[in-house]
Amino acid sequence: MGTSVQWFARNNKAPSTFPQTPWVVQFDEKNCIKKTKGDWDWETGAMQDQIKELERIRDYGLRVIFGNWTVLKNHQFPGIDGNKKGLQKNSDGSIDVYVGPKAPAGKESNWIQSAPGKGWNTLLRLYGPLEPWFDKA
Repeated sequence: MGTSVQWFARNNKAPSTFPQTPWVVQFDEKNCIKKTKGDWDWETGAMQDQIKELERIRDYGLRVIFGNWTVLKNHQFPGIDGNKKGLQKNSDGSIDVYVGPKAPAGKESNWIQSAPGKGWNTLLRLYGPLEPWFDKA
């Protein structure tokens, strides 16, 4: 049995910054947990003496929380969906998406920022596609 680390974040409805935290447990986009609340599933120190090593267990738990939160606040998980406000659609209903470090002039609403010199992946979700999608029409 470990020490549960419970935490939550609240939406301030305004952008906020989060400091760089070189002392944290390092996470990245692949291994971070995309949650704004830590529940009973966040435990640390399961194999340690919960009394004698309490401060080390607590400190490690905080380093994990701050490490995960650093990724969520300071790294982008960009995307565009058909419900995005201001999205520019073509006359046929299709959507042009631009990916790059800088947005093309006038196309900011259809732009996904990428980091210079880094790769990126595409995930395409289709909900109830019609026959033209399958027929490639």
